[in-house]
Amino acid sequence: MRVANELGAGSGKGARFAIVVSITTSVLIGLFFWCVILYFNDRIALLFTSSEVVLAAVHDVSVLLAFTILLNSVQPVLSGKPLIELELPDGTCSMRRHGQTWVTLH
Repeated sequence: MRVANELGAGSGKGARFAIVVSITTSVLIGLFFWCVILYFNDRIALLFTSSEVVLAAVHDVSVLLAFTILLNSVQPVLSGKPLIELELPDGTCSMRRHGQTWVTLH
């Protein structure tokens, strides 16, 4: 939304700055969760199960999970397409999730 507002106002520098801030923020959030998953790769499944078989399986795919989360943190911001859309039954308000932010439309 910010990029569209800046472009509509004729501010190319502002639009570029908004894009850089959005992508940088998303990458930093993705890197944080990437590090958390890689650091706790053998213990992260303990939140959900105590089965040794499941713990071993999660440990085996934790690197894939970490890279998937890292890539998925940037992709929605670059595409500009919402991941989730919610609308109230009476149609008075709708919300869309773009990357890491929620946008409310009235």
